[in-house]
Amino acid sequence: MATGTPGNRGCGNSLYEHRDLGFEETIVEIRKDETTILGMGLKQGALLKTTVLSTDPVTVPATRSDVIYFGFSPGPPTEPYAILHLEHNTRRSEWVPHYAKKGHQFRSPTCYWPLNETITSERLPYGDYTLVVTRCDGKIERRPVKLESGKTTEITVQF
Repeated sequence: MATGTPGNRGCGNSLYEHRDLGFEETIVEIRKDETTILGMGLKQGALLKTTVLSTDPVTVPATRSDVIYFGFSPGPPTEPYAILHLEHNTRRSEWVPHYAKKGHQFRSPTCYWPLNETITSERLPYGDYTLVVTRCDGKIERRPVKLESGKTTEITVQF
């Protein structure tokens, strides 16, 4: 499996280039005492344009049991949000980051999605998934989603 990664500056992990490569996988037979040369070309990857709608009042919990350190996010926002990830039946779950444009997360990739806004993700592996949207108060919605290489898939999730 090979995955393209975004460029960063190292100090503070500030994003200066979006991920422009996606994901490729193949099955390899590994044999003892043999070397296998494998060439893989990464396709463009897919984008997910998501709107998480919430009409009922949402309170950000004072006790933050949902806080996850993603390795590239400065921490959860103080306003209501959701966390998105993709589930696949044969691969590990994939977090759905986007490029934050405001607040303390300016110019940072983050997995915290503000509610009632439409945002496009960073590039993701293509394929058939279940999008799992977890609101900060613990409510969860699931939607099937098909991501295609080089394309943007639009989805709205209503709580």
